[in-house]
Amino acid sequence: MEVLIRHQVQFIAVVMGKPAGFYKGMDMEAAHANSNISDRSFEDVIDVLEQSLRDFEVEESDIIEIIGNARSLKKQIVS
Repeated sequence: MEVLIRHQVQFIAVVMGKPAGFYKGMDMEAAHANSNISDRSFEDVIDVLEQSLRDFEVEESDIIEIIGNARSLKKQIVS
């Protein structure tokens, strides 16, 4: 679970323009190149992310920005 939590924190940081030096891993496309992620799986993750943000009472404007930015990465993630 700790690895998943760290991964999600890094994902949101990347989506929001991460601070310099925060993430030193592969770019989004390279990291997901062999993952065979479908459109449906991508949308499922977006749905869970959005619900999680709502559950933690994140401001609506921030939710809209985070989800919009996450969706903009779809071509780099979906195989």
